Amino acid sequence: MTKSKAFANVAEEGRAAHRMGDMAAGKTFSKEIHVNWGESDPFGLVYYPRELAWFNDLEHDLLRQIGYPTERMIQEGRRAFVMGEVHFRFVGPAAYGEKVRCSIALEEMRERTVHWRCTALNLTTGAQVTEGRATRIFAQIQEDGNLMYGITAFRTLVGSAPVARGACSGSL
Repeated sequence: MTKSKAFANVAEEGRAAHRMGDMAAGKTFSKEIHVNWGESDPFGLVYYPRELAWFNDLEHDLLRQIGYPTERMIQEGRRAFVMGEVHFRFVGPAAYGEKVRCSIALEEMRERTVHWRCTALNLTTGAQVTEGRATRIFAQIQEDGNLMYGITAFRTLVGSAPVARGACSGSL
């Protein structure tokens, strides 16, 4: 990659990161989905891997919406947010065909990680389906094939304001 292209990528990523900064201001990103066949058992118990997939897809949608799609991060900078740790708790049912609102809110950015609070609400019944947290690690594949971890550059692009825990309201 040429130096001028690298600088252009940083400038473009900076604009996208400022949009992600809205998340740091305590906003929530949400998307409505329908429970597909096979995502829950006959009693409406959503299979754990499907809960994880809902929030993974939602995070990728957010990054795409703010102009920072994972595909481009990988292609242009060999970077991505990789899954570090997840904790989800089943709260209530969501059966085939029911409408669910999945939401993520940025809780905290650390030196190497981004921490999301995740919730899902069954819009058909009004009951909560799941709640949890997901931690992503910002990683870059170096020219020698080794991974470099850390979001110092990403944090610089987003801004250095600390993120208050639990400050999640509004919509993006």
